[in-house]
Amino acid sequence: MASFDAGDGAIVTGNTWAFSGTTVTERFADSKTAAEVTVTVDKASSNGNGIDGELGICCEPVGGSTVTAVNHNGEPAFQAPANSYFTQTGSDVVGNLAAGDYIIGICQENDTANLLIGNGAGTIIMAETASGISSASLRHGASPAQPRPGRHR
Repeated sequence: MASFDAGDGAIVTGNTWAFSGTTVTERFADSKTAAEVTVTVDKASSNGNGIDGELGICCEPVGGSTVTAVNHNGEPAFQAPANSYFTQTGSDVVGNLAAGDYIIGICQENDTANLLIGNGAGTIIMAETASGISSASLRHGASPAQPRPGRHR
């Protein structure tokens, strides 16, 4: 398991995903390697006016030039007194990638200029799956036999 600091990152005012906070580099052996990523970060307004922005979990091949959002965890928009932090959490699985090393971390886009990013934490758990990941549902192996209702021995 890897841990990283998802907090104290830079705001990203443009409409292109960019990493915010520290990142972790993980090796994916093949398309069946998966990384379960969970991030939590505190956000606030610097002036009491409303804030907006998009938060996600992203990856990028080492040596690549494009940060890809694996999951768009939400668009936290709120208005509260200045420096009133709230916690935003997101979790998703990164997978179905070609073999190689990938940078993984929290990412943002379209942040308002008055957004403050406070403390944060992230974890990554690596695993090898039987057949990759599916966004529709978990892929399961063979199910154990189930007793039929009303038939007891």
